[in-house]
Amino acid sequence: MKNSPDWKASGTRKAVTESTSGLTASMATTSPESIITKIEKEGKFEILIGKEKIELTDKHIIVKREVPDTFAEGEFRTGYVYLDKTRNAELESEGFARELMRRVQSLRKDSKLSKPDRISLFIKTDDETVQMLKPWNNAIKDKVGAKTMNITHNEPAKMHEHKKKEKIKEKEFMIEFDKL
Repeated sequence: MKNSPDWKASGTRKAVTESTSGLTASMATTSPESIITKIEKEGKFEILIGKEKIELTDKHIIVKREVPDTFAEGEFRTGYVYLDKTRNAELESEGFARELMRRVQSLRKDSKLSKPDRISLFIKTDDETVQMLKPWNNAIKDKVGAKTMNITHNEPAKMHEHKKKEKIKEKEFMIEFDKL
């Protein structure tokens, strides 16, 4: 949060005619939260510049919310919510797993399978992605209705009835399955 004097507000210029730099400096060294809190509780914030006492109200201050680049801010009726946009390995693997589930579901639909139909799923991708998806294997298996599933960097041992090559963020996947 950042506060600055509102020079357009009536009375601000008169109140600080010769103390402009002193006011700006004083506001910069006082936490914005404490200024706002004082104004909310008492209706004013007093600053002593030299021997002159200056009284500021909410009409004399412009409040700007500053959010670090790694966060997104959303305002709602009773406050604000902040979302950390920082990506980490766990979030990346979850993103790949969810997108892979979506792609398998799409292939199931294209293959005219219904929800209760169970499949034997085989997914070929690079070894790094195989390791990244390991924590998500059960979730993938459950979500796509697979009775058996193998995610590997090896070629399949047999030909599968349904297959499609997919690319997710520059990573290639060969999705293959048979209806059981």
